[in-house]
Amino acid sequence: MHRHLVLPILAILLSNPAFATREVDWSMLAPKITMPDSIVQLSILHKSLFQQLITISQINSPTEEQRQQASRAQKTLEDSGINVEEIIKIRQEKLKKASTMIDSTLLGEKVKIAGYLIPLDLNGGRSTEFLLVPTAGACIHTPPPPMNQIVLVQFDQGFKITDLYTPVWVHGQLSTQRSKQNVVLSDGSANVEAAYHIDATQVAFYQ
Repeated sequence: MHRHLVLPILAILLSNPAFATREVDWSMLAPKITMPDSIVQLSILHKSLFQQLITISQINSPTEEQRQQASRAQKTLEDSGINVEEIIKIRQEKLKKASTMIDSTLLGEKVKIAGYLIPLDLNGGRSTEFLLVPTAGACIHTPPPPMNQIVLVQFDQGFKITDLYTPVWVHGQLSTQRSKQNVVLSDGSANVEAAYHIDATQVAFYQ
């Protein structure tokens, strides 16, 4: 084949979706959810007060000032005729359901995604199986993210792990394969669920 024909043919092949690699971010892996009208139609002030309540409720040992702030926020909401406990319950149920949802439109695509590694095996400092997560230290120093924000990666060549705080690019075909992995934590171990899976063709430091 003449050389001047090779480049146009290569360009056509690379432009074909079957050959193209799609860059995805973590928000694309978690389908958007629709909250009920009882939450959507809250005023900006009421939404802000709910956010205060939720934020303070997630603090292990809130200060007295924070407890008083939460109490004032709840009273203001209830004085406005809002059922605080019911709305928080609805929100939690929606978020729990959303954490298990996947975006089926991405399945089977060749993708590249950036994230942080949590090795599941180590041999000479190299890992062939690891979890990819959106934030450094997730599952180690903080609670694990939702399962649709965790990708189980298998990379036969192995990748040398230098630390857990250097981001990497992972290339490969995305599929759904729910799995539960035992991750060693700073204070013990825990089972972490992943909703996605990638058979990696390339793993490289983020640049």
